[in-house]
Amino acid sequence: MCKALEDLKEEGREEGRMQGQTEGVRSTEKKFVLRLLARKQFSYEEISDMTDVPIERIREIEKAGIINLPLR
Repeated sequence: MCKALEDLKEEGREEGRMQGQTEGVRSTEKKFVLRLLARKQFSYEEISDMTDVPIERIREIEKAGIINLPLR
């Protein structure tokens, strides 16, 4: 029984790590797309080509906003 509980705990930890990595990637993707949109130099198609983010996702990110990120 103890081994089974340890296995379940480890599965939960691994699932949490994977979920955290996925959220981190999406957060980075969103910030990058917002920076490109803020520059107003690229079309949705160009941003999609550069980032491999589908155009519909780019529109969702834009609609969600927060374009007041610093342009480093």
